[in-house]
Amino acid sequence: MWRSGCRALAEAQAALDLSNPETVRDCLAQLDAAMRDAPWNIRTIYAEFPEAELEEATRTQAAAILGGGKAWACGLVQTRQCLLALAIQIRSLDHILHGMDTRYARVPSDPMREWLCKSGNAFVIPARRRRDLGSTAGDKLSYGRRGTRYYRIIPTALQKVPVRIVALAAADLSSVKDNVTLGGAIFPGLQVKTRKTPNGFRVQRVEHPDIDGCIKSQAESMSRAHAIVWPELTIDDKALATLTDHLAVLSLAQDAVPNVIIAGSWHRKVNGRIRNSAPILTGQGEEKGQHSKIVRFADDANRFEDIECGDEIIVLVCDRFLASVAICKDYCNLSEAPPWLALDVDFLLVPSMGKTTTMDGHINRAKTDRITHGLRAFVVQQGLVSKEGEPQGFILLAPQESTNDTCIEKAWNLYEA
Repeated sequence: MWRSGCRALAEAQAALDLSNPETVRDCLAQLDAAMRDAPWNIRTIYAEFPEAELEEATRTQAAAILGGGKAWACGLVQTRQCLLALAIQIRSLDHILHGMDTRYARVPSDPMREWLCKSGNAFVIPARRRRDLGSTAGDKLSYGRRGTRYYRIIPTALQKVPVRIVALAAADLSSVKDNVTLGGAIFPGLQVKTRKTPNGFRVQRVEHPDIDGCIKSQAESMSRAHAIVWPELTIDDKALATLTDHLAVLSLAQDAVPNVIIAGSWHRKVNGRIRNSAPILTGQGEEKGQHSKIVRFADDANRFEDIECGDEIIVLVCDRFLASVAICKDYCNLSEAPPWLALDVDFLLVPSMGKTTTMDGHINRAKTDRITHGLRAFVVQQGLVSKEGEPQGFILLAPQESTNDTCIEKAWNLYEA
């Protein structure tokens, strides 16, 4: 039974030395796993716990732990009591770890190793955007939206797909309550040309009057954004070189540069296989990795993208937020529950391409994610214009309610989140 497991975990952790930050980190990951393993009908009770009571109990329990008291659920027999005790212990260790973690704000040289707990099942990552729950703002929220304050527990795999951590910037702790600026760019007038293959189709080229000039202008105009996203299948290798070179030049003349740039995507070779790959760049134009699309798109002739599916999920650690990356149908595919829903991140950055119906799918998914998980999707979609009057592109920063709210014609746009 779940309660028996909680009591056994409490007894096992009572024998540990909680003056060691690494031990506290491991215990926090184990407690989080116990909470997420709770039967659904039990875990939903979490929303009934008033935030003020959780915070008061956390202060009391944290002081008790620091004074040598460690047991928390050994004698509990009622389900609600056990869930509340687990919730308080999670908050308490989250608070204690923050107080002893001398590396909280820095960027580790090897985040996959330094943030990994001993069990190998989760990363315990310092939060860049602390949850502002106040005395009542957290009331009625689920565990996924307020379980921890200072750390995010990220599983090493989601639905058996490995998670990779990319650390891009040190925490900006002086401005944890400030907004994040997100930049989105599209290419008005762009046309995408594809070619048929034996297994479907691949993009061949894009046609635009001056794509290099447009990219340079966009990069300059959005240089103060924390994150910038270009659309799916618009940045080929030549355009990518233009972007990376220009970012390097711009960074020399600026005291601040974007944390992360999702440089569109292209059907390109990655590790010997053709993928729909979105390069992940720093503000200086250095490539730190890529996200490869997992869910293939089918065109009007029912031809699928002739690509190798992606095999990992990326989590980006930036100065003011945590984010992940998806490409178009990875996110708007409503027939499957995407693994990103289990990630405790602030934003999902989504390069996309498609018509109004594509954006409809993004909006429908994003509405639910915002309510249930607190995740905000930032979708930058190049429009597929087939006749005059159709939108050149769409940008969604959830929770916009309708596709009409997302239509854009301008080549670049900034949003506060």
